[in-house]
Amino acid sequence: MEKVGDEGFKKAPVGAGPYRFVSSTPDVELVMDAYDQYWRKSPAVKRLVFRSIVDDATRLAALKRAEIDVAYSIRGLLAEELQRTPGLTLKPTIVQGTQWIYFADQFDTKSPYHDPRVRQAVDLAIDRTTINAAETLGHSKLSGSIIPTMFDFYWQPPIPTYDPVRGEAAPHRGRLPERI
Repeated sequence: MEKVGDEGFKKAPVGAGPYRFVSSTPDVELVMDAYDQYWRKSPAVKRLVFRSIVDDATRLAALKRAEIDVAYSIRGLLAEELQRTPGLTLKPTIVQGTQWIYFADQFDTKSPYHDPRVRQAVDLAIDRTTINAAETLGHSKLSGSIIPTMFDFYWQPPIPTYDPVRGEAAPHRGRLPERI
């Protein structure tokens, strides 16, 4: 970087790993070749091409046509289709990401979400197990927290319960707009 500066380094980065930079087209692909003199062991895979395929269906189609060897983040119905495709295997991966619902207007006194009982009723109405089964074929880990389980000092809170009957019977239910 001292020799070529930031822009020069962006065009031809140098590192100390088992692969060397070949080319990059932003938002399209990154190409790397094995570095045969790598101090440990020369990689068995001689060329890596990382392609950015944003659309899940297009990513699956590229995998099925053998245009790519590995695809990440195939979920839901597409994951079920992948499982039914001969010669392809769906493998779960652990990704440290969490999903949650944030009630942005909970601090607005006119909002029904200002009442914590409403937020609790919504929480009871979310069937996390069914969502997990539909979206990741049951491979996601339910945690009950926005903090990934691998973080230091993570505390496992109780997993929220799915109980729509209890949520519907909450004392505030009669005062809520039907759309909630």
